[in-house]
Amino acid sequence: MVRQANRRSWMPVVAAAVVAVALCAVPTGARDGEVRSTESVEAPPAGTRTVAPTVWFQGFLADVDTGDPLSGPHDVVARIFTAPVGGGLVWGPETHNGTMLTEGWFNIELGESMPLPGFDTPPYYLQLTIEGEILAPRQKLGSVPSAFHANDVYWPDGDWWISGGDIYRTTGNVGIGTATPFGRLEVVTGDQAGVVVSNAGLIGNLALEVSNTATGSAGGFFAQSGPSVFPVNPAAVFAYTEAGADGGFFHGGDGGKGVFAQSSEDGAALWSRALGTGYSGYFTGGDGVMVTTEAETGGWFGSDNLSSSTIVLYAEYSGPSGFGQDPVAVWGYSRPQDWFGIGGQFTGGWKGVVGEVYVTGSASYKGVEGVVDGGTGDNMGVGGYATGLGYNIGVYGYAANGGTNYAGYFSGDILVLGDIDAATVTIKRDHPLDPANQYLTQWAVESAEMTSVLNGNVVLDAGGEAAVEIPGWFEGTTRDHRYQLTCVGGFAPVYVVEQVARGVLRIAGGEPGMTISWQVTGVRNDPLAQSERAAVESRKPAGELGKYRDPAVYGMPRSAGLRYNEEDEARQRRLREAQDARRSRAVEEDSGTGWVPASVKR
Repeated sequence: MVRQANRRSWMPVVAAAVVAVALCAVPTGARDGEVRSTESVEAPPAGTRTVAPTVWFQGFLADVDTGDPLSGPHDVVARIFTAPVGGGLVWGPETHNGTMLTEGWFNIELGESMPLPGFDTPPYYLQLTIEGEILAPRQKLGSVPSAFHANDVYWPDGDWWISGGDIYRTTGNVGIGTATPFGRLEVVTGDQAGVVVSNAGLIGNLALEVSNTATGSAGGFFAQSGPSVFPVNPAAVFAYTEAGADGGFFHGGDGGKGVFAQSSEDGAALWSRALGTGYSGYFTGGDGVMVTTEAETGGWFGSDNLSSSTIVLYAEYSGPSGFGQDPVAVWGYSRPQDWFGIGGQFTGGWKGVVGEVYVTGSASYKGVEGVVDGGTGDNMGVGGYATGLGYNIGVYGYAANGGTNYAGYFSGDILVLGDIDAATVTIKRDHPLDPANQYLTQWAVESAEMTSVLNGNVVLDAGGEAAVEIPGWFEGTTRDHRYQLTCVGGFAPVYVVEQVARGVLRIAGGEPGMTISWQVTGVRNDPLAQSERAAVESRKPAGELGKYRDPAVYGMPRSAGLRYNEEDEARQRRLREAQDARRSRAVEEDSGTGWVPASVKR
């Protein structure tokens, strides 16, 4: 307030008051020289940040000699400086002509015609000019007008910025509960949640979204203690804990998802890696793991551990046993339509598929079984193919150490398009005279040539002759015919009058009514026989020299066998040892998570 000496001279007598109507409250207890208000201002509605663009200033003018308050209109000019004396002008001049005084009191609205600045670097000092004369000293503005900084943080001073409905800053770190924040935002709390984020919006409105496009650090980070190694590739979320703690815990509601991961292009939606003897993934539930995809690969598993004991994907049923129940460790199904789809495909550098059954009983067991059922096409239970420049075997069978050993067992007809290469050929069947107790074993007749044989009996006519009918296929597919004639019931100089020609073999020289047994043998001359002729005696190829098909027959060790390979045997031995070790490991009980396959916890 000022006192009027005359219409041209003024002096201050009391402090003036400034009120910002948008603030929640105006603090009391002003220091000397500060402009404060003793009034309380109503807080703005929750969730708003609107600040009034003006500041009200109230003053009092009195006569300098008598002290009487003045009345009537007066011209007032307002300016704001950065110092009590001198300093820089930050606002003004703003003129309030005809300001009405009532018993000395007057009010002016600063910012009414000239927008006020952002009060972000206090202190500031208000200077008034009444009727052309400057009042002294300048009045220091307190905390109330400085609240304009909340509405003007976009001012380029490196602090907070406002852009529309967004508030942000581009430099520095923010700490809540700590004065030395480690990251851009660090929250340190005691016994309460550090950050609570919730969202009740529609699909696409995430409660928390974290992303990272830079290499070497994580977009989101949770740690119980500082990690020693950060991820090399960009990670949206990186979690690290000490022993016994969980890196993350997720819970989905009924019908929801505990964890939902999605990737674009060729990225991995979910990548898991275990160091040491831990698990890359451990799942329990009604369906432990369910993987669906719209891409070419639904699930991918890999390992860089070079060992015969390495298992990239391990599946084990370790529940109770029950007669008639066959739990399946791995099940594959792919049937988009009839004649399309592969239930499982495996590629190996040594063996594509190994099927094993560890037997302790006396039932019937199968290492590998193929089943095709239904339809009217060509069904093959097992198909084997081998192509290459070496020794190719489409289907290989081996049986040993049993009372009866069959490398192959077939119930039904056998079709062979090619040669049958066998050391011996036997025909074994139930003995017709004692089928319940005996077998009848017969050996096949062997020949140095591929031949066809016809035989039968014929009765000579009144002239001691006979004409034997020969089928056309025999005459057309054989050559170099050989004949045998045998008299039945007597002796006669029977002979072949005319060799096979035009479907007839003519015999003569016997007694009328005599029975003659005849046989014709011909060397096969069909196209297949012509292309498949082989030398009766041949030298073994270089890869088979010194090797035996049946080494034991000649008193030689198994290593002299034709298909024996020392490295292959060693690998087979290592494989069996690893398999036996896995079989011998019992299922362990883990008190915290249920059963844990010991074969995986190496």
